[in-house]
Amino acid sequence: MPGLPTPIDTDGGVGADTLPPSDPLHEVVQDYPTHSLPLKAHPVSFLREMLDEGGTRTAAALQDEAQCPNEERVSIAGMVLVRQRPATARGIIFSKLEDEAGTSNPVVHPKTFERHRAIARHGVLLLVHGEVDRAGEVMHVVVDRFESRNGAAAGMQSGPRDFH
Repeated sequence: MPGLPTPIDTDGGVGADTLPPSDPLHEVVQDYPTHSLPLKAHPVSFLREMLDEGGTRTAAALQDEAQCPNEERVSIAGMVLVRQRPATARGIIFSKLEDEAGTSNPVVHPKTFERHRAIARHGVLLLVHGEVDRAGEVMHVVVDRFESRNGAAAGMQSGPRDFH
């Protein structure tokens, strides 16, 4: 009948088994609008080779004090999960970034925030540079510079939760 879809022929005709494979990054981008998380791979994993070449640490490496001792200069990258500026924190912004290895906790002082306001406020995928600040089991990265990597996160509409 005209206008009806052709049934899929499972005996060698045109069907789903003959479609070209999809790009893994495209699949991850498609997961975000409906699931708010990646189902197959983390977006940062697609940048990891380039990030490693630039000396960017993973969240797991940050947890290891031998690899990232107190006051060490580091770069980290990740999807912004949360940004918050509690009224009692004198303008300091606490955030949480997620990469394929876990989460990290960048801390941004007001002057740094103002200097990088657009990226710091609206970035979805960030590369941040700063200094490790350890106090016992608590570890932060005190940020002094931001870079946006939003191009790599294009289409991931589930953005961070901002509490200002």
